[in-house]
This record gives sequence, C-alpha cells and structure tokens, in this order.
Amino acid sequence: MRTDLIRKTALTAAGLAFTGGAIAGPVTTAFAAP
Repeated sequence: MRTDLIRKTALTAAGLAFTGGAIAGPVTTAFAAP
C-alpha cells in the first residue's frame, strides 16, 4: 500500500515536471527571440 502511494506520487511529480518543461520550453524560446 505504501509503495503504491510513493509510486503514484513519483509519477505525478514526473508528469508535472515533464508538462511544465514542455510548456516552459517554447515560451522561453519565444521570449528569447528578438
């Protein structure tokens, strides 16, 4: 049970980090462009 909770938390954190990076990448590029 506890392992399942840790696994879900880790997957959620990884998913949020991936989604945040996918959104922040193009936005940063757009602001960096002249």
